[in-house]
Amino acid sequence: MELNANPFNQYSCDEYLNPARSNSQALFVGGEAVSQLWLFWAAPIAGTILAGLVYKAIFAAKP
Repeated sequence: MELNANPFNQYSCDEYLNPARSNSQALFVGGEAVSQLWLFWAAPIAGTILAGLVYKAIFAAKP
């Protein structure tokens, strides 16, 4: 069973969700793929930070 993370693309599978697989393919191909590799690292980190801040803002205990 595949994880379909993109509801608009029925053919998406977990190879795009695995950072090791994305990194290895980009390094193997080189060129423009390597120049876009930063997004595979920056986006999840930024999303995690943003989700933490939103969670704190919504569910923070009021003293």
